Amino acid sequence: MLLAIAVTSAHAQPAPATGDAVAVARELEAKLEYEQALAVVDAEVRAGRSNRDRLAELYLLAGRLAAGLDRARDAETHFAAALALRPLLTLPEGTSPKLTAPFETARARSVPLDVRVIATSDQISVQPVADPLGLVTGIGVRFRRRGAVEADSVRELTSRRFARTPELHILEVRALDRHGNELWSGALAADQVAPAVAPSPHSPAFFARWSTWAVVTGVALSAGGIAAWRFDAAQNQFDRERGTATFTELEAIEARGDRWGLAANISFGVAAASAVVSIICFVRRPGEAAVTVTTGPGAGLGVAGSF
Repeated sequence: MLLAIAVTSAHAQPAPATGDAVAVARELEAKLEYEQALAVVDAEVRAGRSNRDRLAELYLLAGRLAAGLDRARDAETHFAAALALRPLLTLPEGTSPKLTAPFETARARSVPLDVRVIATSDQISVQPVADPLGLVTGIGVRFRRRGAVEADSVRELTSRRFARTPELHILEVRALDRHGNELWSGALAADQVAPAVAPSPHSPAFFARWSTWAVVTGVALSAGGIAAWRFDAAQNQFDRERGTATFTELEAIEARGDRWGLAANISFGVAAASAVVSIICFVRRPGEAAVTVTTGPGAGLGVAGSF
């Protein structure tokens, strides 16, 4: 993807004054030629040479012109942009409700633009903290190369990041809109570099967490308790009905009891093994526990771990 980048010298000729365009638009507004006036304002915004205050003035003028053309929604959008840049803007006393209605609607939902600069040793970026209108799309950086006398400027209109190299001394950072107008500007304090962020502790895998095996232990103990209770119930039934039940009925009761007994043994074995694993994982936190669980003969389980 191509980036729109313009590099200029700090001593380059200044951009043409924008006052004439605003004056022309206001003259057209006074003549009720709102459509032509709005076209002049739109062209001035697209020229991308306005600072924050100037851009707010243009958006305020565009809102008035759009309201005069009965385009209330467009007027609200323009007014919202103007108020995001200059929250204390007001309309003159006695302004027609045709203008004040969309202006107040825009004020009710307007959020002042807030931007912060994030600087590291190899990159500078402008990050909108509050920008619901999505005004900030690019970055402008003024810098001086090591050993150079003159400063240079770079504007990137489709990226909010600027690649930084050690030989660049950053003088000023700007947040830009998609046309290149300046929305915010500020200097880096002492060629600011953001402090390194300490890496977060390693989070062990799910199966290596002590809490996982503690839960397994609890579930296995519960299952073992239920199985032991059912085994005891089958044993009591067998004792009660030994003299009255048929051989087949006693055999069925005995088989049921054996199944519950086997389930109880397996459950208690799993509980014991998972309890050991849980202890190993707890002792070894926050790293991973070197634990291996294997099945043994019959209902046996083997647990191997290292500390």
